[in-house]
Amino acid sequence: MPYVMQLKYSGVYVPNELIEAFYINEGVNYNLANKNFNKEKEFFDRANSLLENLLTYLEENKFKNKI
Repeated sequence: MPYVMQLKYSGVYVPNELIEAFYINEGVNYNLANKNFNKEKEFFDRANSLLENLLTYLEENKFKNKI
């Protein structure tokens, strides 16, 4: 089960606009994938983009969800 679905089922709210799925290392064996991980620019670009989206979402919604 995807990690985000586990969070949703456990009661942690994850907005759909903050969810992104992609495959890395498809067709590459585990050992080679680990050796080349730091060279995979796409993963880090996507991670940075997702964090930027999270920060933007939090900034835009910080006053909406105050109790």
